Amino acid sequence: PRPLPAGWVRAVGAGPDRHFVVPGVDRAVDTAADRLALFSELALPWTGAGTRA
Repeated sequence: PRPLPAGWVRAVGAGPDRHFVVPGVDRAVDTAADRLALFSELALPWTGAGTRA
């Protein structure tokens, strides 16, 4: 796993309630499950698919 680029992660809340959200991740999980695919196979921009590590 690699860290997500900061532009794809949003902090929500403050203090102990603060958590991080990737907009659209719920839909991505559903799609991945339906297709039995990895996130990288769905060409999601935050996966880094197609880029070298």
